[in-house]
Amino acid sequence: MKRAEPNGLWRFHRDQRGQAIFLGMFYFFLLAGLVFLVLNSGKKSNDKIGMQNTADAVATTGATWVARGLNTAAMCNVTQTQMLSVIVLLDTMEVVAPVAQRIIDDLLANIGSSAHGSDVQNNPVLKDWLIVGNARAEQEMIREINSLVLDLPIDEYCLYDSGVLWQCCYVLNEMKTQMAEIAPTMAQREAINVGDKNDAEAAFVIPFHPDLPIEPIDNSGNSFSKFRRPMRDARRVYSRRRTIVGYRDLQGYASRRNGRTLGPFRYMREPFTEPTPMGLFELSRFSALFKVVSDKKFEMLFGAANQKVCLAPDSRIEDYDELVKHVNENGRDSVLRTYWSVQGFSSRYEYNTPRFEDNIDLRHRKYPRERLRIYKGYRPAPNGYKRATTPGEGADPRHDLWYRSQERQTGHFPALGIYADHPPPYTESEMVTFYRNRLWRFDGADVGHEEELHRLYLPPVGHPPKMAPIVLHRQYGRWTTANIRDFFTIVGFAFTDARSIVWPQVFPNPVPTDDKLVCYAQAEVFASGCERNLDDRGWDLFTQNWRVRLVRMDHWDWCKETLDQGIPSGAGLAQERLGEDIITPVRKMLEMYRAEHVDLITH
Repeated sequence: MKRAEPNGLWRFHRDQRGQAIFLGMFYFFLLAGLVFLVLNSGKKSNDKIGMQNTADAVATTGATWVARGLNTAAMCNVTQTQMLSVIVLLDTMEVVAPVAQRIIDDLLANIGSSAHGSDVQNNPVLKDWLIVGNARAEQEMIREINSLVLDLPIDEYCLYDSGVLWQCCYVLNEMKTQMAEIAPTMAQREAINVGDKNDAEAAFVIPFHPDLPIEPIDNSGNSFSKFRRPMRDARRVYSRRRTIVGYRDLQGYASRRNGRTLGPFRYMREPFTEPTPMGLFELSRFSALFKVVSDKKFEMLFGAANQKVCLAPDSRIEDYDELVKHVNENGRDSVLRTYWSVQGFSSRYEYNTPRFEDNIDLRHRKYPRERLRIYKGYRPAPNGYKRATTPGEGADPRHDLWYRSQERQTGHFPALGIYADHPPPYTESEMVTFYRNRLWRFDGADVGHEEELHRLYLPPVGHPPKMAPIVLHRQYGRWTTANIRDFFTIVGFAFTDARSIVWPQVFPNPVPTDDKLVCYAQAEVFASGCERNLDDRGWDLFTQNWRVRLVRMDHWDWCKETLDQGIPSGAGLAQERLGEDIITPVRKMLEMYRAEHVDLITH
C-alpha cells in the first residue's frame, strides 16, 4: 500500500531547521536587558560614589574656611601680642642699658676700695645653675648690650603710630578683620564651586552663611585692653575649679602640665632677666631694673599714667652695706623702695657642703624661678639667714646673697633620688632627710628723686590704638553642644540626576527626591590637641590651631529646621545662587530619611 505524502503543515512541524533563531532572539533581548541593567547600575553606582565624594569635599571646604577664619584671627592675635611685647622691651632696653653700664663701671672702678676689696670668680660646680658672675665678664656683656642699643634705630621701629612695628600691628589687625568678614561668604562660594567642578547639578552647605562665633569687632580703641589678658575674654571657662592652659595675660600663664609657663612678654624678656635661676646680670642690676621698668612700661602701654623710677646715680644704692649706713644716718623713712630677688629649691644634701656640690643634680626644682620682690620702704636682710662670702655659697663681689637650709623629712621624693617601696603613710624609719633651701639677693634700693618714664613709643593716655584682638563670642563661642552644632558644624549637600540612561521607563531608579541623587556629609571644626570637642582647655583664639574633620551625620532635625527657616537675608551669595529648585530635593531627602534607619544601614 502506497504511503501518503505529508502535507505542508506536517512538513513544517517536522522540520527542525532555524530553531536557534528563536532561542538567539530570546537570549539576545535577555542579554541586552542585563547589559542595560548593568550600565544603569554601574552609572548610578559611579554617580553615588562621585556625589558622596563631592558632598565630603563640599562639607570639608565649607568647614575649612571657618577654621581658616579662626586660625587667621588666632595667628594675628598672637603676632600682635608679640609685636606689642617687642615694642615694650626695646623701649625698656633703651632706658636700662646705659644705667646698668654706669653701675657696673662704677663697681669695677671702686672695687679695690670697697668693703670686700676684690672680684669673685665663678664657682665651676654651680656655673650651669647658679651663676655668680664675675664683674669683668658682666661688664663686657653690658657694654655689648649698650652698644647694640646705640646702633639700633629703635625710634624707626617703635615710634608710636608710625614705627614699623606699630604699622605691622595695624596691618595684621586689618587682615584678621577682613578675613572674619569674608570667611562665611567664601565657605559657601567654594562649596558651590566644588560642586560645579565635580559635575554636580548643585552643591551647598548649611548654615547658608556660616558666621564665625566671635564678638563684634571693635577697632575704635575701646577693646585694645583685651590684648592685656586675652584669656579673660578669649576663653569661655566659668568654673574656677578647671585649670586653664593658655595665656593668662601677656606676661605669663599657668599650665597644669608644666607648672608656670611664659607668655610672649615674659618669654621675650626672660633672656635679660632670668637666663639662670639667680640671674646673670645681678652686679649691674640690669635684671632687676629691666623687670621694674618693663612692668611699668607695660602698664603705660595699656593706658596708665606716666610711671616713675629711680635711675640717677644719687637716687639709688646698689650695695647692702651702704644701704645700712644710709639708714643709720638718715633714718628708715629715707628709703623709698628695697628690691630683693628670692628663690627656693629642695636638695638631697645641705646647701654649701661638699656633698651638695658632689650631688648637684639631686635638687628640685632643677631651674627654680626667681621672684623679684619690691618692698615699700626699707627691708633689711632676712633673719636667720647666712650671708654668702665665698663662691661655693653663691657670693658675688658685693656679698649681697643670703641663704638658709632647713632640714625636712620625706618618704618619697624621686627628684632627689628618694624612692618608697609603697604608698604613704610612711613609718619613722622609712623617712629620709632632705633640705629646703632659700636664697635672697639684694638688688638695690631707691633713696632719691624719681624720674618720669617717657612714652614716645607708647600711646598717649586716653587714646588707645585703634585695634583689638578677635575673641570668641561670649555666648555663642562657649563649648556647648548647641554652639558646636550651630557654629562649629558644617553639613554639605550635593546632588545629580538620578534617572536611568537607558529605558528610564523600564529601569526606573527608586529615588523619591524628584529623580535627584542627593548625598550629604558633616564636618566639624575643632581645636587641635583636643581629644573631644567639648574640651574647654583648648577653646580659644590665641593658643590653638583650628582644624577640620569629617564626622558621622547626626544633624537631621537641625538641617530640616534650617531649610524650613529659609535663606537668611544676610547670606548674599546663597540668596543669589540657591533657589527653591535646588533646596527642594534636599528637603525631600531629609523628610524621607529617619535617623534610626540611617544608623541601622550606614557606617
